[in-house]
Amino acid sequence: MKRIIALILALLIVVPVAGTHASGVRASRVRTTLLDTTTMTSNTSSSTEGWSYEPTGNNGKPLLTLNSYGNESQHSAPIIVPKDATIIVHGNCYIDNVYMGEKYNVLSGSYDGYLHIGGDGTLNLYANTYQGSNIILPGGGTNDNNEFLVIEDITVNCFNYERDSNHAASNEPCIVGENAMTIRNAVINTYQGKCGLWSQGYTPIGGVSEATANEILIDNSVVNIQNESENKLYTHALGIQMIWGKVRITGDSDVTINAGSYSIYSYLSLRIEGGRVNIASTPAASVYEGYALVWCNDLHIGSEVEEVNIET
Repeated sequence: MKRIIALILALLIVVPVAGTHASGVRASRVRTTLLDTTTMTSNTSSSTEGWSYEPTGNNGKPLLTLNSYGNESQHSAPIIVPKDATIIVHGNCYIDNVYMGEKYNVLSGSYDGYLHIGGDGTLNLYANTYQGSNIILPGGGTNDNNEFLVIEDITVNCFNYERDSNHAASNEPCIVGENAMTIRNAVINTYQGKCGLWSQGYTPIGGVSEATANEILIDNSVVNIQNESENKLYTHALGIQMIWGKVRITGDSDVTINAGSYSIYSYLSLRIEGGRVNIASTPAASVYEGYALVWCNDLHIGSEVEEVNIET
């Protein structure tokens, strides 16, 4: 009789677990080593870790698909993709550079090509234990004007290293697109770091003009940049920075920036063509660093803009 009761109890324990797997819920196992797809020459995947890679999966170009890569309690390791790569995100993904044990970028593209990030999921990116960018498409290589970052149709949450008096200047921007950046139909939230969105732009022979300049484009997107540290340190706290090009905000966008040094720095022009822009800035309390709420050579505010609020 005792054996029968024990068997019944065992079945009661096992059946619900089997039912969970039958419903399609997949257990996610954390990855603790760098996912470097630049060395992969054939289709490779790990269903338990939540990723698959095809070197020619996007019309002959590299394709990385993330499906719940990492989870809220166990973040997965950083990722590097080759040039001209597309990353498709499904589900909630959690990526952390803590496994590298040092300053390291969380999600990296490669120079001499574009990086496209899209899908229907959410990227939660953590560089808040060590320094590093959350997303970076760096410059370099043989083509000085070929690194273009596109983020669309997804939500990206960036948690970066908080500034303190010893590391303010050496902190990294949260999202970096070396030459240009497009954010379309997306939600971007950045916290801490040196800058929310950063781009170098490109200077052709003869200089830049409105027609030839690269841009940071925010189109039909929500961008929320919070660069206030807990100790109220605003030194080297930027919102959006375009070194040589222009910044354009269009469509039904909603941009909020809480920064210090510059909320928006755009070398050539700032064009606010639609949506809403809210800037709450506290100038950096440092004689070694220039600051302004908005710095640009030319400011355009279009007739379709709903509101522009600037407070300090």
